[in-house]
Amino acid sequence: MSNFQVLKLANGEDVICNLVETKESTFKITSPLKMDTINRITKKGVSESLALTRWIQPFSDQEEFHVQKSNVILMAEASVGLTRYYQYVLRTLDSMVTTEKFNPTEISEDEFQEALELKQIMDAEKKKVIIEDDVPQEDINEKENIMDEEERENLLLDLMNSKKTIH
Repeated sequence: MSNFQVLKLANGEDVICNLVETKESTFKITSPLKMDTINRITKKGVSESLALTRWIQPFSDQEEFHVQKSNVILMAEASVGLTRYYQYVLRTLDSMVTTEKFNPTEISEDEFQEALELKQIMDAEKKKVIIEDDVPQEDINEKENIMDEEERENLLLDLMNSKKTIH
């Protein structure tokens, strides 16, 4: 039996982890990653892919976690393919170097006020869509007026597959 397990939690999250120990009321796990299914529109239709993201580690430096058995709906051994992907993602995350940890107590009152003002500006601008690619606004307006549904779908596919960033 592999130590790599998929946990279906009562809150709906799916987690892959290394099961270290089983106790009477808890599971002791390490390296938990949250599993998210991402749907993408491709020229062949909708395709699903799996994303593994940090589950607890962005919020804690702790390496071992105790999950209450009552919070686990289902536990299953990870497949060979999922195990390989999981190990690859763990190696990738381990190779990422964090040069400086954020300490919220180190922020000054001025920095806090500046961040608050920036957040308010960003919230006000949230409804505006900006495409970073020096496309003149008149070209965008012209395209919006003359595109039929198929052209809009093709443009959306092109944008999704390009390196352009939409804000």
